[in-house]
Amino acid sequence: MRKRFIFDLDGTLVPTQLVYSQAIGEFQLVMLHALGRYAPHIKDIGNQFDAIDAAMVKMENPRTGQPYGFSVDRFSDAMVRCYEKLCTAQDRTSDPAVIAEVQRIAHRVIEPSAYQEVGLVSGATRVLDTLQNRGADLVLLTKHEDATFQQEKIEALGLTRWFPEPRIVSEKTVRTFAELAGPKDAWLNWSIGDSIPSDIEPALQAGLNAIFIPSPDRWTFERQRESELLQQWGQDRLVCIRDIRELLQQKECCRP
Repeated sequence: MRKRFIFDLDGTLVPTQLVYSQAIGEFQLVMLHALGRYAPHIKDIGNQFDAIDAAMVKMENPRTGQPYGFSVDRFSDAMVRCYEKLCTAQDRTSDPAVIAEVQRIAHRVIEPSAYQEVGLVSGATRVLDTLQNRGADLVLLTKHEDATFQQEKIEALGLTRWFPEPRIVSEKTVRTFAELAGPKDAWLNWSIGDSIPSDIEPALQAGLNAIFIPSPDRWTFERQRESELLQQWGQDRLVCIRDIRELLQQKECCRP
């Protein structure tokens, strides 16, 4: 019987956080240069940005009238607000040229070339090639507010080699996974990802199995939820690994 593997994209096949981290690092350096001797310690700049960025997730985006969520507008506006806050703390006036540079840095995270430069996570190519050669069905299921950008990123990464028809959705739901699995043999389907609420829970609830590859800097609640899910579903339905390279070693799903 043919198995199907439904892969997440960001954080699972591509180190998306690295692209964001590079942007934040560049932002910190620009702040040091722009504020000169008035600049706080680089770690303090990072901490202030993180606090502002997190607080803005539920704030209203003036461009859309909707919450910022995890949009690039939030990322860009958070950097600008952080710069303005740092200026205010030193009784200085913000510089429009610096704001423009900050916005350029922030928008780097929505340039497909940035992801092409970092490439896939280590071991992903071998895993995908091996599963494909074994005759498995490979599906890419990714969520993003901007489907055009996500498609361009997929193509820049060369992923159409394994996923000629990627699925881009605004949310991953139980219904999404049920439709991908089909009416029969849902247990032959495996959802693979780094997000419990997006990749793991809805897949399990739809009757699929799941492989969780947690991010090293995941939230505490995800650590707690992982333990709860293992108790609820058992290790036959939910497999937890540290690295995508371990996937081929899992006899429950991936060994021929």
